[in-house]
Amino acid sequence: MAITLYEAKVGMADKVDQQIVDMFRRSSQLLDCMTFDNVIAPGTGGSTLTYGYIQLKTPGTAAVRAVGAEYTPGEAKREKKTTGAVIMGGSFQVDRVLQNSAGAADEVAFQAEQKIKATANCFHNMVINGDSENGGFDGLKKLLAGTANEMVSAVSLASSQELDENYNAFLDEMDAFLAALDGTPSMLLMNTAMLIKLRSIARRAGYYERTRDDFGNFVETYAGIPMVDMGKYFDG
Repeated sequence: MAITLYEAKVGMADKVDQQIVDMFRRSSQLLDCMTFDNVIAPGTGGSTLTYGYIQLKTPGTAAVRAVGAEYTPGEAKREKKTTGAVIMGGSFQVDRVLQNSAGAADEVAFQAEQKIKATANCFHNMVINGDSENGGFDGLKKLLAGTANEMVSAVSLASSQELDENYNAFLDEMDAFLAALDGTPSMLLMNTAMLIKLRSIARRAGYYERTRDDFGNFVETYAGIPMVDMGKYFDG
């Protein structure tokens, strides 16, 4: 059953666990929006750490035919995929003197918050740059490289003048990119430099909005699609 972090928190009785989940949601818009498939069964000795799924390779087709003729057969193609689940997180230690002092709760909360931020940053890095051959899982850079899903912009946006002159051409590219996707994306991932450019383009075109989420963080959208800053980990 696929659930979000918010839905997972609802069933938790421990207030500390709920606060930890909220910290993860607050530290990463990507993690907050993702759905997680509960596939790791307890008590199996780790046998389910290999996760299998079916990937649609070629969709089904339809056509017209002449009277008395037959359709040309065309089947949807599926491919079975498997991947290994990875364990991600960290640990910290608090000295027993601090643990028994009046400020122990503050120290534990501080260490937990920093560990959660580090885990979220590690996840962001792996989503983009991950490589299963070096541990972890394959990221978008490896999965998309050399495929038909990789698109390169031909529009220069190096200066404010070029933004004024070329933003309409870039909007045409964005329209083509979004049209090539299977449905409306949940979010647009980009590095900080690209976020600055797309924010400027969206403002010029009237497509820019900024609201606050449940945690008081600003959520920026391009044509209603959230723009997520992946920071230094995304160089494209």
